[in-house]
Amino acid sequence: LYNRVSFQSGGMKQAYAEEECLVLWEALKACYPTEADALAAVDKNSMTVNPSMNSPSKITETHALLVERFGAGKASEIIMQNPGILTCTAAAVAAQSDDEILGVTALVAKVDENKGKARLLVLGGLLSVVSLAGTGLLARRRDLRARGVFRSSSEDEKLRRIRSN
Repeated sequence: LYNRVSFQSGGMKQAYAEEECLVLWEALKACYPTEADALAAVDKNSMTVNPSMNSPSKITETHALLVERFGAGKASEIIMQNPGILTCTAAAVAAQSDDEILGVTALVAKVDENKGKARLLVLGGLLSVVSLAGTGLLARRRDLRARGVFRSSSEDEKLRRIRSN
């Protein structure tokens, strides 16, 4: 469990971080029906047990607020689909309407369902940017060559021959 968190901090070990991670884990487990459900939540969003991003009070207070507003069943459904909500303060969640909370939860669930497609979309976008940058560089090189700022070695050879005559 802690290895996931230390990876997020660039592998830097911090004093008591592992113990703090376990405290967060215990608070998180208490919100889920089973330990397997809590592990699945950490798999979806490991920030829930990252001491630099979360605290036990965020987890417990936000969970209590969700149970109060939506009931235990719906609150459980929300945190299963969007465990990241447990990294928010209860005050921040309280400021959102029920529709906003449910909308974000649905969005997170949809993104999670389509991770493969989203990765392909991001990769395609990245490749497009690289391709456009390469095309721009080639066009710039042609422009510089046309203005005589940048010449190929064969052009340099031609100029040497002309100058030597």
